[in-house]
Amino acid sequence: MQRRSIAHCVFAPLALVAACSAQSVSPDSGADARADSANREDASADTGPDAGPSGPCPAGIPAAMTPCGRELTVCQYGSDPRERCRPTATCSMGLWTVSVPTCAPITPTAQCPATREAASGQACAPLDAACAYDGLLCRCTNCRSFPLERCDGPLLWQCNAPNPSMGCPATQPNLGTACAPEGQRCDYDCETYGVMGGRQCQGGVWTASGNNCPISTRRAKRAIEYVRDDEREQLSRDVLRTRLATYEYTDPALAGRRRLGFVYEDQSTHRYARDPDISGVDLYGYTSLLLATVQTQQRQIEQLQREVRALRGRR
Repeated sequence: MQRRSIAHCVFAPLALVAACSAQSVSPDSGADARADSANREDASADTGPDAGPSGPCPAGIPAAMTPCGRELTVCQYGSDPRERCRPTATCSMGLWTVSVPTCAPITPTAQCPATREAASGQACAPLDAACAYDGLLCRCTNCRSFPLERCDGPLLWQCNAPNPSMGCPATQPNLGTACAPEGQRCDYDCETYGVMGGRQCQGGVWTASGNNCPISTRRAKRAIEYVRDDEREQLSRDVLRTRLATYEYTDPALAGRRRLGFVYEDQSTHRYARDPDISGVDLYGYTSLLLATVQTQQRQIEQLQREVRALRGRR
């Protein structure tokens, strides 16, 4: 199984764009200028849902160093589901600064799973393959960014889900495109877009905002079943049986430091604390188990307090 080391994923959100590197566009003439012009024409011809920004943004990518109106306006173009692969224009000091990224192409449809649903969570190859499904992305990776950055699992398709919130586009809109209502905030997949991949409607256009990672809103969940008291007590007992261990990682780059935690394969490790996709710990689940333990112990403390008060009242 092909794997990417943790060292290669220290900046995991940057790796999600599959070798996408931005190149600053200058007003110089010659071959570079002609290539940049061709790139602008290609992006402007895109007929995707966010191909043509409105409001303070020109319909097509403006020429570098030409005058602009609203200071600090950021405009994105194209419909690539990898945000950092979209051309951008920024209004700075009255002039447009333009960046046209160079990215590995999206994997041809014939080489991708038939649907996003069929791909999600399944084994994949090669590393960093990227498939687009109506503006949503599935990428082949063994890296995770949340809750901790790590790249030590099998290669699996990680796929975006559409935003379920009313008032939010299903897929991440381009910066600078028209929006309503004012103040609307929308979160988009943390693994693909990072902690600043959200959008907020300000001044009638979409601007960058922080993402809520991991997503906890009810709108993004289904089949919700609240834990009963007896179930919470069982979870608490399971946590108390967890075997803690100290260990060192086998990776030479991480050797020499002993750590404290538990082992994924131990029978005492609760299923809600396991992430089978990475053969590791689901820290969100593990934290929730600890909360169940605290809640159970608090109920026990309150019961003991009531009994103590009752005994004192009999004196």
